[in-house]
Amino acid sequence: TQLGNQVASFLESGLPVPDDIIIPLVRKRLSEADCVRNGWLLDGFPCTPMQAQAIIPDLFIVLDIADEQLVQRATGRRVDPATGIAYHKIFDKPEFEEVQLRLVERPKDRADVFTDNIKSYKRSISAVMEEIKTHKKPIKVINGDQPKEAVLADIE
Repeated sequence: TQLGNQVASFLESGLPVPDDIIIPLVRKRLSEADCVRNGWLLDGFPCTPMQAQAIIPDLFIVLDIADEQLVQRATGRRVDPATGIAYHKIFDKPEFEEVQLRLVERPKDRADVFTDNIKSYKRSISAVMEEIKTHKKPIKVINGDQPKEAVLADIE
């Protein structure tokens, strides 16, 4: 759709999708039967106070991790354009060399773009957390610099 293409252009460039576009899309998706029945987990949302006001989660999880680790994880991501599967050049390499050779870096995973996104996150996270607190919802801060199994155990 035209709206889908508009959102994709923001996401691919690493720019935030404006609130007036993303909030209605997320609301619509969360109102679908599977989300109502099973619940939902959003990655990177809410990232503005307006989003936190519009869609109030039952639990807000913050993964606490050093900026350097975030940059290393993000800038090592690569995608196989043939399958859409994401890999990491250090932590999750493809099994076959032919896949390795066709991997591409997404613009949003470039170090300069990702570093800008971290700065933006740091400017907004306090206000987002304050908004969550006004709705008396719990905020759980988890050490994100540990094996993924430990992170998942801490979330549960």
